[in-house]
Amino acid sequence: MIYSGCHVIALVKGTIEGDPFMHFGSLLGMAGHVAAAQRFGLLDANETTTDAGRAFYRDARLGEFPKGRANDWRVNAADKLAAAERMLERRVKR
Repeated sequence: MIYSGCHVIALVKGTIEGDPFMHFGSLLGMAGHVAAAQRFGLLDANETTTDAGRAFYRDARLGEFPKGRANDWRVNAADKLAAAERMLERRVKR
């Protein structure tokens, strides 16, 4: 399954903040991002955040990420995104 760490992070952030798609310009590939977030235990089968998803949001400080599209975070929040992606990768290796 193909997923983007940046977009899984954006999905979790948006879900917690009230609109899962708020950081997406397109919904292409969304099924893969949702499936990955569920596999990592961040979203449940109903696509709502789990306790682990809320902890990830808190620990990765996703509330501090800028508004707008997730793809822009590589430029305007590169350090924060890199740190969050490392945290996500640790979940993948479990």
